[in-house]
Amino acid sequence: MTLDKAWFSHRIVNPDPLITFSSTELDTIGIAILLKENPGISEAGGMHFLSPVWTLENGAVEVLLQAIAKAQADLPRHVFVCLASTVFELYLLGKSGLPAILANGSIFVDETTWRVQPANWPGLDRFDAVYNARLLPYKRHELASALKSLMLISHYAFGEEQEKALADVQKLLPHAFFANRKLASIDKPVLSAEQTSLLLAHAGVGLVLSSEEGATKASIEYMLCGLPVVSTNSLGGRDRYYGAPYCQIVPDDPDAAAAAVKRLVEARLERLRIREHVSKAIAFDRHNFLLAANRMIKHHMGLANALPSFRPLLGLKQSFVSLGDNREEFGLQLSSM
Repeated sequence: MTLDKAWFSHRIVNPDPLITFSSTELDTIGIAILLKENPGISEAGGMHFLSPVWTLENGAVEVLLQAIAKAQADLPRHVFVCLASTVFELYLLGKSGLPAILANGSIFVDETTWRVQPANWPGLDRFDAVYNARLLPYKRHELASALKSLMLISHYAFGEEQEKALADVQKLLPHAFFANRKLASIDKPVLSAEQTSLLLAHAGVGLVLSSEEGATKASIEYMLCGLPVVSTNSLGGRDRYYGAPYCQIVPDDPDAAAAAVKRLVEARLERLRIREHVSKAIAFDRHNFLLAANRMIKHHMGLANALPSFRPLLGLKQSFVSLGDNREEFGLQLSSM
């Protein structure tokens, strides 16, 4: 991947000493890749926490290891710490020698946006299930084909023409309600987080059908909005916050997925209790993450209590920007420190 085509989210949480948080696509390492263009900052040193957007359990640790080694050759005074979404990822990172902390990507979701709300979108029906996923093959929309009451919400389909991606899924799921096509505007075809949160109130169950990706934001968003979840077995860490009776993991079979949706709809689980249970689990992980991150920062940078709360990191991985389209803005951010 070329530098200007990299997409990532980032936060600068401390300017001096420099402490950043970024998503990483393994071969590009977040906002730190810009630092060598600013000699003053690169020589001063810094610490960079990297949250991978995809699972590390498929051999990707070696790719990340090589990318970080290259970055440290350019930035010898900087420290890179990888955030693991699963305990097994933490093991693999430790085995490789990379500094790492357990920090599932789901802990960065802003629960003030994703919350239990009444189903009051004007004129919108209720659906047994909703699938919020890009219209891409790895999302395996075909596993929802046995559902007759289904709403689809989608984001841009990276690397594909939008209309072709839509047509492919329409062939797979001709009875589905395509929320973006019906409810979004022509100039803004992607629904906002606030709009999506409102739409989730009209569904009984959230679907997550990929077999491999990252922590999967949609999964934790469903549960914070009070929806039970039907998932397939997966790599990436989304199942860290799953538990009975509000989650069911099913085989890669449309009938199995439909049957699980039916069971959860009929169970009429209380949405506020689902949100409360998941929120407590996230709060526990955030607390332990802050303890570990602050100890690392103090050890390497000499700064005590650099992260007194989790608030600066809320929504970190909600939106991604293109380095190519925002290079000047990033340069100004770094130059102003």
